[in-house]
Amino acid sequence: MRPRHAFLAICLGAAMPPAAVAGDIATLEPIGFSADGRIYAFEQYGIHDGSGFPYAKIIGLDLVTDSFVKPTPVSIEGTDEQQDLAAIRKKARVAAAPMLQKLGAKPSAGAVVADNPVTELSADPARLAFLPRPIEPSPDRPIELRLKRLPFATAPGCAGVTGEDFAGFRLTQTGPGKGTKVLHEDKAIPKSRGCALDYRLSRVIVFPGGEAATRAVVLIAVKSIGFEGPNIDFVAYPVPLD
Repeated sequence: MRPRHAFLAICLGAAMPPAAVAGDIATLEPIGFSADGRIYAFEQYGIHDGSGFPYAKIIGLDLVTDSFVKPTPVSIEGTDEQQDLAAIRKKARVAAAPMLQKLGAKPSAGAVVADNPVTELSADPARLAFLPRPIEPSPDRPIELRLKRLPFATAPGCAGVTGEDFAGFRLTQTGPGKGTKVLHEDKAIPKSRGCALDYRLSRVIVFPGGEAATRAVVLIAVKSIGFEGPNIDFVAYPVPLD
């Protein structure tokens, strides 16, 4: 799997007019929650920087066990720049069908309660504070997520890459009267993230069950080394609401 992730990369040629060269920022496509809110699924897709090949990846996450729902992650990579991205995305949907069937015919979109896209310059990329339901006045207690970058000497498959500062992350949650809880902490950089460099809290989506918000998921943007510049794709983790 090729490394992905990108905020911005600009390269100026010495003997040529300035030319913008950038990595690949994956397009994020929510699929939704299962009827009971236990599974959340999303797709990310785009065109590889460098090769120009299309790709699509589908992930289903079990929010109770914090594990992938088989057969995901499904990753379909094109082998020719002339291949149609829509066809690659369709192949990914077919490959992920056993997981998608668990979502039902109409997955619940949930509610986006916090959003911090990679183009946002005024927000803190390592902090998201939110209320779990769009109700005014709110009866809910605020929840805060914080992300801490953890440096690592190397990353899987990146032994020959020098001069880069690889990183994993720690994700914590705080709430009134609940202290701080570690939701995730890397002991090493997973191979699936490629040559990961940095991270950004991107989006929180909540599944409303009845009159309460019962489950939530946070999407984290992963910045990694690409061919023409840094690349960006996304990983997901459950967020407890109780």
